[in-house]
Amino acid sequence: MRDIMLSYALRPNLLRMLKIESLTLRAQLNNIMLWKANKYGIDPEYQDYTYGGRGLRNDHTFNLGLNINF
Repeated sequence: MRDIMLSYALRPNLLRMLKIESLTLRAQLNNIMLWKANKYGIDPEYQDYTYGGRGLRNDHTFNLGLNINF
């Protein structure tokens, strides 16, 4: 799995009391699981510029976001 993004927009009738026009929550995950079909565990899409060859990569990122319009 390379990218997963979930987004949820709250209903306007819940936001009227707070004088908010819209509110959206977002979560994004990158590089959660990487399947490497070789015995060396090398990711063929990753270029290691330090040594000029293919390398191992295990970078996972998790982002949260909030968008509010008044």
